[in-house]
Amino acid sequence: MNLRIVSWNVRGLNEQDKLLQVRNLIRKWKANIVCLQETKMELINRGVICSLWGGQHVDWLYLGSVGASGGVLLMWDNRVVDKLEEAPFRVSDIQTIRFSCSSLQFPSERSGSANFTTAMHRFSAFISEHSLVDLPLVGGNFTWSNSREVASRSRLDRFLLSADWEEKFPSVCQCRLSRLLSDHFPIILEGGNLYRGRKPFRLENMWLKDEGFLERLYSETEVHKPLLDEVVFSRISEEDASWLDSLFDEDEVFGVLHDFNGYKAPGPDGFTMTFFSLVGAW
Repeated sequence: MNLRIVSWNVRGLNEQDKLLQVRNLIRKWKANIVCLQETKMELINRGVICSLWGGQHVDWLYLGSVGASGGVLLMWDNRVVDKLEEAPFRVSDIQTIRFSCSSLQFPSERSGSANFTTAMHRFSAFISEHSLVDLPLVGGNFTWSNSREVASRSRLDRFLLSADWEEKFPSVCQCRLSRLLSDHFPIILEGGNLYRGRKPFRLENMWLKDEGFLERLYSETEVHKPLLDEVVFSRISEEDASWLDSLFDEDEVFGVLHDFNGYKAPGPDGFTMTFFSLVGAW
């Protein structure tokens, strides 16, 4: 089963025509879970849910708006998803979560931005402290635009996953969908198939905060290396070897480093880019 979750800042659901258009989009997405923000509705009843979802196999939770501000609606296919526990939320809790997830992590997530801000550092700390994974966004770099002649664009919407969730769904990805009816793009998280094999190694950035972790890691006394006796490897041509020895352009190097996601591991060993940056400084 391919789990599909859609999140969208819809900018209001209090018009009948818009309800019908959103319903058509939900059908098109074929999502198992849909989360709509900024509903601007104080009360959501079954009639509204039927207008949006259609069919009878649906459960939902909602947080009413405060006047014409805010509002969150979560709907899911109860044939696929079970609600295990309902936790009590206060409006302040939701606003705190929304503040965090509407923040930017890197300057590249806002058009025309070049420097890290205090809010970016706080958001990165939030992700690290909770051992969350921020997946790359497929289909575009930004999820919000003001659609003016000189457009301002930002990545204000994202899914943050726990590391074990990513391990169970190794082909998981988040994609930007086409934008309609709102200044925000909907985003979809596609889980792919559930992985039931052996759990691979993954370094957690929180380990790096443990004093002496790097020293212990590089103070191994025994050497464990595979033997390659009598193994024949294929060889590349001299021309290809010469090309591999050529120098990288400085702008190319800085561009690649700038775009790295500190919470992703570039290789199969599970060590993240944040780890390598600390090792370089250490």
